[in-house]
Amino acid sequence: MGRKSHYILPDNLKLSDKIFINTLRCGGYATREQILHYITGNRLRNYCNEKIISKNWVVINNKPQSVYCFTENGKEWVRNNIPELSDRKFYSSTGINHDLKLFEHIQSYTDKLSYEEQLKFRTESENRDLFKELCKEMEQGQYYLEQLHEHNISIPDFSYENEYVEAITNNYGDLVIQSKFDSMAVLGGSLTIIKS
Repeated sequence: MGRKSHYILPDNLKLSDKIFINTLRCGGYATREQILHYITGNRLRNYCNEKIISKNWVVINNKPQSVYCFTENGKEWVRNNIPELSDRKFYSSTGINHDLKLFEHIQSYTDKLSYEEQLKFRTESENRDLFKELCKEMEQGQYYLEQLHEHNISIPDFSYENEYVEAITNNYGDLVIQSKFDSMAVLGGSLTIIKS
């Protein structure tokens, strides 16, 4: 029996696949254990064989561990094969430990929301686009856009509706954290800080 031509077929995607894909789109990196919350180990291997997902080895707490992220081809595959994600942006990694903590927090949303609601998840890039759109409607919008351009305002990593989340590391100083809160003047809603 020869090698399969395709390991993942778009027509055979289950709801669990789509939830996993959208969560990884918003989180950047995930551990095998985190991914197995959504799909089987065999299914994960198929995503890797299809080169949609790449497996990387890192050392976390002095232990080698496998982590997974989308390949560039994988992002294109998602855009081409999952219509509801065709125009969505992917989270741009800040650092693996940071992203794993972010993924873990996003997972708490997936456990309580339907897939339709999960499609309201926004990455940092999508939140930046929203920020710019809202600025156009504000009297002081130009001021806030300048603050964003000068890095005095920074956009949170993730959001669901008006709940915003920022994962921070020990490298984040008070000014950086405050710049995340400052974005709320335009975005509205609440900001939760999680430590990675």
